[in-house]
Amino acid sequence: LRQERFSTVRAAAEEAGGRRLYRLRVGGREVEAPSDRTLLESANEGQIVLDFSCTMGGCGSCKARLVEGDVVLDEPNCLSEEERAEGMVLTCSARPRSDVVIERLQ
Repeated sequence: LRQERFSTVRAAAEEAGGRRLYRLRVGGREVEAPSDRTLLESANEGQIVLDFSCTMGGCGSCKARLVEGDVVLDEPNCLSEEERAEGMVLTCSARPRSDVVIERLQ
């Protein structure tokens, strides 16, 4: 079985400004969220369990609602325009650009 993974170049602001440290809040838990890590990576490192499967934006298993904050979402990904308008993000592809609060989907 072979598997390919593709990712985009890190955001230009990150390259120019270097790594920045933000906070990620999920439910009542809060962890550090560096700008060079995805929300899923930060959550996992902080022992916050989030659903995921492919880890590259293709399946939607890690979909969550962005309640507060700003993220950059790697492209391409499986979110529709309607989902984006409703504030959905993919935690495996979203990198923080501010402190972030997300809500798990049921």
